[in-house]
Amino acid sequence: MELYKELNILGDKNLYVKINLFSLVILVVTSIIALFLNLIIFGEIHLNFSISGYFWVVGIFLVSLLIHELIHGMFFRIFSKSKAKIKYGFSKGMLYASNPGEIYTKQHFFIIIIAPFVLNTVIFFCYTYLV
Repeated sequence: MELYKELNILGDKNLYVKINLFSLVILVVTSIIALFLNLIIFGEIHLNFSISGYFWVVGIFLVSLLIHELIHGMFFRIFSKSKAKIKYGFSKGMLYASNPGEIYTKQHFFIIIIAPFVLNTVIFFCYTYLV
């Protein structure tokens, strides 16, 4: 297998900025979609702001970030040929999962990248609309 590209998000400032901007766009777009879904399903958008609500949102957000990185790690492990230890950390304001030295196919790496978004979306959707 030939190495296509090596990614080092923490070492590549341009990539780091692009990922953070893309994340903000995703946050805004999904928030707007969630508001419209509430309008369609419930016929109104009802927003309550309270200190306890704020702490719940922040807490759920932080837990979802941890779950997000654990999902990356799980898929790193699934597609790893060497079964090397997955590294988790926090740097430059980012939680991260990595598997240094491991080489993945483009298809496997795409799955590793997209899996947390897909799984977290399904979990939050099911919790929000089925519970």
